[in-house]
Amino acid sequence: MLSKRWIVNVLLVALIVGLSLVGVFFEPSATVEKKPAISQLTADQVDTIEIETGDLQLRLQRDNDDWDIESPISWPAQVNNVRRLLSILKVEADALSDTANVDLAALGLLQPKASMRFNGIPLLFGATNNIGGRRYVMLDEKLYLLPDVHLVFVNQGLAGLVDRRLLPGHQGIVSVRLPDLELRLDKNQLWRSNQAIEFSQASLLRLVDNWRDLQATRISNFDLERPPRQLIEIELADGEVIEFLLMSEDPEIIIAHPKIGLQFHFRRDYRDQLITLSVDASEN
Repeated sequence: MLSKRWIVNVLLVALIVGLSLVGVFFEPSATVEKKPAISQLTADQVDTIEIETGDLQLRLQRDNDDWDIESPISWPAQVNNVRRLLSILKVEADALSDTANVDLAALGLLQPKASMRFNGIPLLFGATNNIGGRRYVMLDEKLYLLPDVHLVFVNQGLAGLVDRRLLPGHQGIVSVRLPDLELRLDKNQLWRSNQAIEFSQASLLRLVDNWRDLQATRISNFDLERPPRQLIEIELADGEVIEFLLMSEDPEIIIAHPKIGLQFHFRRDYRDQLITLSVDASEN
């Protein structure tokens, strides 16, 4: 007589074989209709981006694989964030209607929340839909209802698009004047400090390089109401002196760049990488 365990095993094998046959003979169709991208323009084809939101008008220009902010300041852009802007072009959705028969004012598109232009082609952000929290967007006279994930980033404006380094691209630094430390490049292209402690070239060069390469955790608008702590000056090889303001060291380091109206936020433990050199950083 067959044992119950043996019978159960046979039934399980039969079930697995049956399900496999069902998968073979009743395989669902893989032809799912794919919606078109809202624009035939690809990210690689875009050379200029213009953004208007509130009182801010911002223009970006492609520079080979990089992007630069041309207005309202001249500054390198954060390339990954520019790609986020461009990603809206490949969102897949069907156009809703001919805009000639639509009440654009009711959809918030006559006075849009924000607008962008890709190579001059306008994209407008209107109101949100009551169902699903999607947003009306009009691109090149066509109306779409898209997931509301793009406007939040667009509204960050300048702070969301600038390169997060303090001195991106400035290779010719000749002096760094910090609150309690001054570094200067001598005629032999060696870095010297004004401290009695003799730091190694590697330590001094590392601090200078951090002013070019270290990325802030975030960027915010310059807080005019907050009193600065101390002045920092960076002198370039062409004689230009760029002024920064040390706004805070705790709970985070905040370094303001008044000329571009922004401030850069770094973790507190970056102090020895940007503001000073500790004895432990010296190499004997």
